[in-house]
Amino acid sequence: RGSQIPRAVSLITVSLDFIHDLHTGVLEPDAPRGIPLDIASLFGTARIPISRGCRTEVQEDSQHIATIPGPNLQAPRNAAILRC
Repeated sequence: RGSQIPRAVSLITVSLDFIHDLHTGVLEPDAPRGIPLDIASLFGTARIPISRGCRTEVQEDSQHIATIPGPNLQAPRNAAILRC
């Protein structure tokens, strides 16, 4: 089985380009049926567990990327945190 590192690097690079274009206004908002999509919490967001479920927290100036291996994001496992 080949290394997934080149694929991960490509995905991260394209994501960072997208974030840059999003924050600088280069991208037009997606508006299916005339209603703009809300992607304010797409990047820089974390789910914080609380006693009754979870809450989300957004950090506009986040500089890290978390990679979680495997298809099931709910399963406990090790995650890699990369500083951008």
